[in-house]
Amino acid sequence: MSYLYKIKNHKTNRVYVGSTYNFEGRRDSHISQLKSKTHHSYKLQKDWCKYDETDFSFYIVKQLGKISKEDLLKAEEELISKQKNPYNVHLTPYSKPYKSSKKRQKEKVKKGWRKRSRNRKTQKQLYNQSPFLPTHTEKVQYHLEELKKLGVKIKVVQ
Repeated sequence: MSYLYKIKNHKTNRVYVGSTYNFEGRRDSHISQLKSKTHHSYKLQKDWCKYDETDFSFYIVKQLGKISKEDLLKAEEELISKQKNPYNVHLTPYSKPYKSSKKRQKEKVKKGWRKRSRNRKTQKQLYNQSPFLPTHTEKVQYHLEELKKLGVKIKVVQ
């Protein structure tokens, strides 16, 4: 089931318009974000801090049944456009239903993790090969001897 909902400030009569498939969960999410001062609508956040929590009400405007995310966002956009001075920061719905962008985001995350793990390995390898360790292990001593054989001058300070 999909819903269009409003958050109304009874002192100023301003509203925030939203859409969701789970009204109770979304309402709780808004309240949690507003209480922790992390809500994405800075206009709504400002008035939430200024006025009492009891001055706001959350209610369902319309039940739309089982419809696609795109149709739900279109209905939300229409409702936002009918409001005078809404709390919505974006006059078009904030979420985007494109699956391709999610795939691209997942690929970026995977690539980022690969780069980090490679960098960690090389940093660890470089550290183990460094002659500047506090106490030289057998491995480092072996590398120092190999460098000396190659004619590299190393000054070891202890």
